[in-house]
Amino acid sequence: LDGPQIDHLIDGLRQLPEVHRREAAPEIRKARSTVLNLLDDLGIKAKNGNWKPVNDYLMQPRIAGKVLYDMTAEDLKATAKRLRVVIKKRRAENEERERLAREN
Repeated sequence: LDGPQIDHLIDGLRQLPEVHRREAAPEIRKARSTVLNLLDDLGIKAKNGNWKPVNDYLMQPRIAGKVLYDMTAEDLKATAKRLRVVIKKRRAENEERERLAREN
């Protein structure tokens, strides 16, 4: 990034609504934590402050269609439910694959 681009980003951050600058409510923090733990179970992690893998996965329409920070408590609960289904399905597929491998 060059100087003008950095200045543009700083100006944009200063113009964020107050709602994006204050700390989230405990209910939202807990729901975000749940979603992040489920994503971790799927192997999707935010590494070194890089939230792109997390947000890219969540932006899929079948998952949430939103980035983590923009989700409401209801969005987070629905997303957690979807992630649990994905985890359950992957485990069932892996168990079936292992069963077939043992039988061959």
